[in-house]
Amino acid sequence: MKPLNKEFMGALVTNRFFRKTLFLNFLLLLMLCDLPLFSQQHKSSGNVLQAAGDQIVDSIPLRPGWNWISFPRLERLANDPVPSVQVVEDRIYSFPYNFAQLRFLPPTAPEPSEEYEVFIQYTLDEGIWQLHDLFNVYSTDGYKIYVDPKDVEHHLLLKGTVLAPVTGKTLLAGKDNWTGYFLPETQSPIHAIGDQLNKLKSIKAHDWAAYNMGTEAKPEWVSSIQKPLRYGDMLVLTPFSDVTDFQWTRLGSPFDDPALPQAQYFSYTERADYTALFLAIDTTDLPLEIGVFAGDLCVGACQPDAADSLAFIKAYIPAGVDDTLSFAYYDPLKKGRGRRISQYQVYDEKSRALVKRPIRTREGGGFYFVSLKSSDTGSDSNGTTKPAGLQLEAYPNPVHDRLELTYRLPADGPVMIELMNQYGSAIATLVRTWQKQGSYSFTHSIKSGQPATASGGVYFVKLSAGGSVVVKKLIVY
Repeated sequence: MKPLNKEFMGALVTNRFFRKTLFLNFLLLLMLCDLPLFSQQHKSSGNVLQAAGDQIVDSIPLRPGWNWISFPRLERLANDPVPSVQVVEDRIYSFPYNFAQLRFLPPTAPEPSEEYEVFIQYTLDEGIWQLHDLFNVYSTDGYKIYVDPKDVEHHLLLKGTVLAPVTGKTLLAGKDNWTGYFLPETQSPIHAIGDQLNKLKSIKAHDWAAYNMGTEAKPEWVSSIQKPLRYGDMLVLTPFSDVTDFQWTRLGSPFDDPALPQAQYFSYTERADYTALFLAIDTTDLPLEIGVFAGDLCVGACQPDAADSLAFIKAYIPAGVDDTLSFAYYDPLKKGRGRRISQYQVYDEKSRALVKRPIRTREGGGFYFVSLKSSDTGSDSNGTTKPAGLQLEAYPNPVHDRLELTYRLPADGPVMIELMNQYGSAIATLVRTWQKQGSYSFTHSIKSGQPATASGGVYFVKLSAGGSVVVKKLIVY
């Protein structure tokens, strides 16, 4: 048999159809030989799957809709750039798909908006990946990837060399820095950020967010329930000032993956990005679900937790919408189950107070702290709330060990303060006594005698007095 010449073989390898066919035949060969293409252990735990030679074979499972991912392995030297088409072509399995897109926001963009994002996309009609100003991909950056159809399980195949764990990155002040996580350890995101935490103004992940309502010198963090940070994830980090050599910390501490309940009554469309809404709610009048509306369009919803006086909603607001946000309570067992709330208070960073005002979508803010409470607050002529009734403060937050607790009792009576885990179970009682009306404070060693908090994570401090309850979310690192 006459061998094929080199020119003919080269033409075959560069032919797009031939390469796709070769890739699918390779997958078929693996299945016929009963070889594991995807490690079940890796898919569930995020551990690194070692392969022969000096490379690590890996895959990132892609959920339906948008995924916030990174490329911890690429065929490059150090953290050199790789052409974007080369990174994704023939690496999203299974193939074919109707539509796929990879997006990135340059940190120098004037504002975090889809208008300034660059991307590449694939359509079945065109049959090729088309460039829209996203020319190169870096392992230290994070990206958003979307694949359609949604009813097919997709995986992103990664190839290349491992990025050195000590590789650093510059985070620009006041900018959304899409940052890739390339450590093999699955761990708490707070541990992974380490001692650089309070340099950040905000943190945003696909499923959770944290917002510093204070300053770098005196942080006042609020956070939703956090998910573990896994190999190939992406976080959006926004610092107060430039961080010239941001590095991930390797603690590798165990971290549970809590199940986050999804709203069932309210319907909305997930988009590539969201506005983070932290809602202070009255736990004595808790609805089954809370929805947020831009005009008459539902843009997000959540199921509030009775053990937490802070709810979290990801508001997916379409580009170009100019309207005010309102909220709706739903509970089929209560009157006014579709009650709409258009009057609320919003935290103002300049005055450090809650101010009565509506949120307009054109503001473009990425984070808001909103109070939906109808009791325990008063307001002055300027619309600024004056705290009244039962109060609780915890500082510092995040806390490593020594926690300062201050609380105010509006009347004499029994008082109980409990430390609770993220599932609402009490793990310690800090105060259980009878006290007179007034203000009190004490210091508690958060880790002393409490092995349950040794690994850090999200906890709650619950104050119960006079038939009222106040719960503060606490981040332990």
